[in-house]
Amino acid sequence: MGQERMVDELIGKDIGGYEVLRLIGQGGMARVYLARQQSMNRQVALKVLPRQFLDDETYLQRFNREVRIVSQLEHRNILPVHGYGEFEGQPYIVMRYMPSGSLDDLLRDGPMSLEACADLLSQIAPALDYAHSKDVLHRDLKPSNILRDETGGYYLTDFGIAKLGNSGGGNTITTQGVVGTPSYMSPEQAQGKPIDGRSDIYALGVMLFEMTTGRRPFEAETPYGVAVKQVTLPPPKPRNLNPQIPPAVEAVILRALDKDPARRYPSATALCEAFIQAMQPQAQPTISATPAPMPASEHVPTISTPSSAVYQQPYAAPYLAPSTPVPPYAYPSSVALPPTPRAQERPNPWNGVLFGGAVGCFFLLIAALAALIAATLVLSTEGGAPEPDDSSAPETLPNVGIAARATATTTLIPAPTLLLASVTPSPTRAAWPASLSDVSGKIVYHAVGPGGGNDIWLYDLDAGSARRLTDGPRDNMYPVPSPDGRWIAFQSNRDGDFEIFVMDTDGGDLRQLTNNNFTDRVPQWTPDSQAIIYSADAKRDGLHDLYRVSLSGGEPELVYSSEERKTHARFSPDGRHIVFTTSREPNNWRTWEIGRLDLETGEFVYLTQNETRDASPVYSQDGSTILHLSLRNGSNGVALMNADGSKQRMLYNTRADEWAASYSPDERFIVFTSGDSNNYQLWLMTADGRDAIQLTLNGGSYGWWLP
Repeated sequence: MGQERMVDELIGKDIGGYEVLRLIGQGGMARVYLARQQSMNRQVALKVLPRQFLDDETYLQRFNREVRIVSQLEHRNILPVHGYGEFEGQPYIVMRYMPSGSLDDLLRDGPMSLEACADLLSQIAPALDYAHSKDVLHRDLKPSNILRDETGGYYLTDFGIAKLGNSGGGNTITTQGVVGTPSYMSPEQAQGKPIDGRSDIYALGVMLFEMTTGRRPFEAETPYGVAVKQVTLPPPKPRNLNPQIPPAVEAVILRALDKDPARRYPSATALCEAFIQAMQPQAQPTISATPAPMPASEHVPTISTPSSAVYQQPYAAPYLAPSTPVPPYAYPSSVALPPTPRAQERPNPWNGVLFGGAVGCFFLLIAALAALIAATLVLSTEGGAPEPDDSSAPETLPNVGIAARATATTTLIPAPTLLLASVTPSPTRAAWPASLSDVSGKIVYHAVGPGGGNDIWLYDLDAGSARRLTDGPRDNMYPVPSPDGRWIAFQSNRDGDFEIFVMDTDGGDLRQLTNNNFTDRVPQWTPDSQAIIYSADAKRDGLHDLYRVSLSGGEPELVYSSEERKTHARFSPDGRHIVFTTSREPNNWRTWEIGRLDLETGEFVYLTQNETRDASPVYSQDGSTILHLSLRNGSNGVALMNADGSKQRMLYNTRADEWAASYSPDERFIVFTSGDSNNYQLWLMTADGRDAIQLTLNGGSYGWWLP
């Protein structure tokens, strides 16, 4: 009666400007209400800590911890927090309302098709990797913590028992034993051992097992029994439960569920990519399948990405985690089994709460026996995940491959691994859409090189190969060719801060044009190829004024300064105007707009002024239109508008982030960057956005055609 009275007390109340409408869910530590945000007349989810937990320090820590963690995680597939407050002593969190329920609801109808599994993985895997890159372990990844929206989007939520790595210092919750849900716990988590991101990979593997078979790999009468099985028994073969699962897909699932963390996939995106590749009729060994050695500690090691790249990725949301992106390919159809009853986990205080003391004592007694049983069972199990094959992986070249994507239907077209810088054209080019069949030329871009930092690369469309023009070890980024086709300007971090450099298109005749102790970034050529305009934080206020420096060297001169952020400047073909990204709030990428400066009159005007982000403008050759980035439907897309800012329209927008678009010399094609925050790839499409082809497999950003 007390709980019902509490519910009745909240429904109908105004809590910080949110009218509570009804109870829509409850878990072990919170109740979730549907509420109406009165100021914006929109529905939100209100997560409230019940009164009976207000005196429990553990629950208060978890509740407040979720706010701190999620407020730091800005990813389109992590459920955002709109606000936080307290009402009559009860803390609450305001979140986006997800009316379509959770993955748990979806699984009640039985196994999912392979296409549906791949769609979910392609969204949740980058979000999980991003959290890991921020030193956050989820520790309670399960279907009820994956929410859905009306458009098919999936969102990772509930970081109430997430753990920060060693860098978190005093943020650790003080508890005894183990936290999590036994059915999705990794063996090391169930035993209370130190864990890292691969523990969440195991939980993702459990979910994938459940999504493809309709049941969890381990079930028992008690959570204690489930935890014991997680440690001592190998998982059943998925094909024994669903014969429609391809053997290659089964191997991927079993590898994700390996008892040894070192044998699992090194990242969620690697698992996702392996799953998608295993779905193909003739599955090939997946890229990045070799597990990287990871220390056995609570700290989640961040995969090597230069710290400067986080700051220097201007088009994307403010994060950069490594891995291979998974574009929304069209997948081969699979035959779904008839819906089967799904074993429901009983409401139990074990779920998501502490039970480590008993489990820990048990494992002290059976550790040796468990190891012997596990080893025996594994040896007696047939098959398993295939051993990765990197024998053909080049040491000095990125994999350059082809994959097609269209707005409605898409096809994955495997391409051979490149062994040399110069090869014959890929035979898969014949499978490109007819609209792209005659594309040619060379594209300069940046991608991570063998030394771990970004280098400048040159992609030859006719040969189907790429070669590296710079040789780290520090970052070389944002290359752009001169209009006369003789030079490439770029920014390079060779002395602790970025400076502007130029080189010829073969990587020779290197010249350093700026030399100071502040950041110079994102160069662009004047129409006559004799000078470069760039952004510099000379005043160290984050606003990045526009400067100009001559190709022949000399002292840079100030072009434009204001109280707004200025970057990604581009000249109009006649040299009269400069368009650039600008914002009154330099650290808030959501406020980015496109502005235009008249160099003859000094007049500045906004070409965009709206509630979304617009950035990175590029003029067409006749100066009549501007290609640019625009945020729509939760992700960046390629957009077009007239030179005066009128008739703004989207050309290409998917769930991935598209950015850094530029025209081919004949303006029939557009090269752009697409993927997500974990990694980006170069894509090519027709100028009207009808068809798209993926050009790179191992990373590629900021492509520009050589004239």
